[in-house]
Amino acid sequence: MKMFAGTSINLELRFDKMSTDANKIVLLQILFEQYPGKVIEFRNVPLKKE
Repeated sequence: MKMFAGTSINLELRFDKMSTDANKIVLLQILFEQYPGKVIEFRNVPLKKE
């Protein structure tokens, strides 16, 4: 698996039973099971309310 700077991917995450007061995710980590030690981190991700 190769990831390149400047590339983009569309991704949708859904969470159940979140507080209605929540407005951001402080730290979101995506771990790759096939590649131990490889992590993508996003900080202060704004939440969209539906």
